[in-house]
Amino acid sequence: MARSCSSTADLASSNATRYVIEMRLSRSVVLGISASVAALGMIPVAVATTASAANTTTTTTTTTTTTTPLVTTTTDFTPSAPYTPVALDGGTDDYHCTVIDPHVTEAQDIVASLLLPDRNRTGSQSNEVHHAIYFLVSGSRNVARATQLNVDGKGWTCFGAPLNPSGSFDGTTWLGGWAPGRGVNSTPTGTGIPLPANSLIVLQMHYNLRLGSHPDLSTLRLTTAPQATSSLRPLSLDPDHIAMPDIPCVKGTDLVANPLCSRATALANIGARFGQAAVDFVNQNESWCHLGDTGGAAGAISRIKQPKFGAIVKTVCTTPLLETPGSLIRQVTPHMHLTGWGVKVQLVSGGRTTTLVNQPAYNFDGQISYTLRKPIAIHSGDAIKMTCTYNPSIRAGLGLQTRYVTWGDGSSDEMCLGIIATTPS
Repeated sequence: MARSCSSTADLASSNATRYVIEMRLSRSVVLGISASVAALGMIPVAVATTASAANTTTTTTTTTTTTTPLVTTTTDFTPSAPYTPVALDGGTDDYHCTVIDPHVTEAQDIVASLLLPDRNRTGSQSNEVHHAIYFLVSGSRNVARATQLNVDGKGWTCFGAPLNPSGSFDGTTWLGGWAPGRGVNSTPTGTGIPLPANSLIVLQMHYNLRLGSHPDLSTLRLTTAPQATSSLRPLSLDPDHIAMPDIPCVKGTDLVANPLCSRATALANIGARFGQAAVDFVNQNESWCHLGDTGGAAGAISRIKQPKFGAIVKTVCTTPLLETPGSLIRQVTPHMHLTGWGVKVQLVSGGRTTTLVNQPAYNFDGQISYTLRKPIAIHSGDAIKMTCTYNPSIRAGLGLQTRYVTWGDGSSDEMCLGIIATTPS
């Protein structure tokens, strides 16, 4: 199925940045995450924890089910030395990768993961940590590549894909992730994410340094069960369902004083910060979605004009599900950045559209995964439709630079992403 995207603007009832910010906060409080979840018949996965980071430790527990006991091992992985993030090329972001050797001699299944942002410095979550992703590194070639990049165990800069620095994601297998608001990320009951024997893990940390930089010693906690005795269904994470943000500066902006309001200049800035592959990613995905296509292509959508102050900008994109027909959708995780206003993830199947997740009041600081109470089977030709809305008028109130906003790795850029977790039929 071909991708299709659109971008429109609707007027919101606001004429001042302060009011827009207050309205955004009140929407989050009044609507809340739980109300949206209850309406969808989904279970939020967000279990808070008070455990502190520590040196690598291992704990074994046994959970009794109606069938057979599930023996799990919980291990904390903490770097031997702290890392101090550094913003490069005039940006305010740093992506840093390090290799974790879990010393897996027999195949395991990950049933829960948790990032513990460094609490030793302030007693609370590190403000610099924007997100973390845990990648599987298996096979002699990838293990060698990760080892080569991890010079003296100090890690490396890794915008985009961990084994292809300054490049786009290249199909590297995701084992899990963390974003602000998330606690323990548990897999759906009866499932686990495979961790093959003799494999490594790359921990990618995204630091946003608008408020400064401090040494970080965050801990990754994994709970695993041996595949030989667990009988868990293998869970796969599919992060390829996106919509492309394309957000001009609001009307009334001084375009001379703010040169990054030019889309071409803004893209050049993204290239300077993250590499040419980041620019190619924007252009290629917008082309696939016919965004800005003036050649008369089917589904072509013209770029929106400058939105009025307080206007909500919407982007929509439909991407094919490439999983084997019969596979089951188990869990959905949306992700946007700071000006995200709302997000909807829908399954398009046989002419019908089913809403999987609807967050009309997206909260960057409250990002969680949603487990379906009843798994949904995937059929040939099915697709995921992503709908994301943004409020560019709140950028100033958040201390973000005035610019034309596209997809980008920085916190001041935007994303619209839906991660779909599936198991075989």
